[in-house]
Amino acid sequence: MEKSNENIEYRNVNIINNSNTASTSKALDQSQTKRKNFQTFPDDRKDKTLIIGSSIIKGIDASKIGKDVDIRTNRGATVPILTEKIRKSNIQHYTSIILVVGGNDASSRIQPEAFRQNYEFMIKTVRSINPSIDITISEICPRRNVNTDVYNTILHRISAELNFKIIKQTDVFVSRGGDLVSTYYHRNGIHLTNQGTIQLLRNINRVVNIFIRTNSSQSNNENNEQHGKRQSIVNTFNGICFNCGFYGHHYKDCHTF
Repeated sequence: MEKSNENIEYRNVNIINNSNTASTSKALDQSQTKRKNFQTFPDDRKDKTLIIGSSIIKGIDASKIGKDVDIRTNRGATVPILTEKIRKSNIQHYTSIILVVGGNDASSRIQPEAFRQNYEFMIKTVRSINPSIDITISEICPRRNVNTDVYNTILHRISAELNFKIIKQTDVFVSRGGDLVSTYYHRNGIHLTNQGTIQLLRNINRVVNIFIRTNSSQSNNENNEQHGKRQSIVNTFNGICFNCGFYGHHYKDCHTF
C-alpha cells in the first residue's frame, strides 16, 4: 500500500470566555498532546514488494507498476554481489521480495554447484534480515552467449526444496525454432528491449501482482465509464496491442500495463 504522507490537522479553537482562558488552554494542550500520542502511522510492511536484481530489470518504468512496489537495479551484479547489496540494505519493511539475478553468473560459466551454493546463501541472507518475507525467484532470461538451462534447473530445484514460487521466463523469450525472440532483445542478445521488459513484467505479474492496483469501487467506476468505449474497441479492432502484446485493443487503450 502507498505510504501516506497525510498530516493530521487540528482545528483552531477560539476561546470566548476570558475568565476561563488559562484552564481552557491547558485542557486544549492536554487534548492535543493526547491525540498526538495516540496518532497512528501506516504499516510500512503492508503489501510492500521489492524487485531486486541485475541490469536485466533496468528498463522497468516505476510509474507503470504499483506504488507499493520498489525496484533496485544493480548493473553487472552476480549472485554474490547482489547478496552483499542485500546484506547492506534495509529490507525489513518489505513483505515480499522478487530476486531477478543469475544471468551474469551464467555468462561467466560458473560451475553449477557453486552457483547453487551462492544462490542458497543469498536466500539465507534475505531470511536472516527478514525471516517472514515471502521470497520469489525468477528464472534467468535466455542469453545468446550461454545456455542458461542448467542454471534454471538449479533454480527450480531450489524453489521446490524451499517451497518458493518461481517465475518462468524461458519459454516466452525463445521462439519455436529455438532462437531468441529478436524483438525482445537488443543486438547483444543479453539486454531486453522495451517489449522484452514488458514481457518480463508480465511473467512476474503472473506469479506476484506488481501492476498498479485499484480498490474495487474505483475499478467498478472505471469499468462502468469505459465499458461502452472498450466494448466498441474490442468489436471493431482485431490487431495486437504493442504495449501488452494482447489482441483486441489499441495500445492507447491498454489498461493491462
